[in-house]
Amino acid sequence: LEVTGSVSANTGSFEVSTKQLITLPFAFFLSSNHTSEQYIPIAGSLSESTNDQYYHLYITPFAGVVKRISIAAQADDPGNLTLRVRKPAGGDYDLDESTDIVQAETINSTVDDQSYLFYFSASFNAGEPLAFTVQAASANANSYYAGTIAIEHDTST
Repeated sequence: LEVTGSVSANTGSFEVSTKQLITLPFAFFLSSNHTSEQYIPIAGSLSESTNDQYYHLYITPFAGVVKRISIAAQADDPGNLTLRVRKPAGGDYDLDESTDIVQAETINSTVDDQSYLFYFSASFNAGEPLAFTVQAASANANSYYAGTIAIEHDTST
């Protein structure tokens, strides 16, 4: 590329420069409570749990929206698989009440060794804690889970 004079570029939209997509990869081994709602571990942890813990929280640095979660099970057919996005309804960091569920999406008849995409539109404000859960209706054996959470941040907030 050779240029003489000045060069300018137009993104076509201010939104392009204020939206940032980040991904949170996760993985865990499910060894008990197979059909219970499990909090997905993030922040470098591999420990899922039926109770919300600090390693299940994502503290949002900007306002934004949860866009998508991909997930796969390795050793057991999950059956009807439900993923949930949670944030505090009461302004606390306790994300295990039913009112904390912002959005839930289900894909029926899932099987192991196949990836599934769950589409979300759950919005949040800067500074809010989020938690993500998974529940496999038909799971009855130990299984490995892996996936990625895609979040769009609005860096102008």
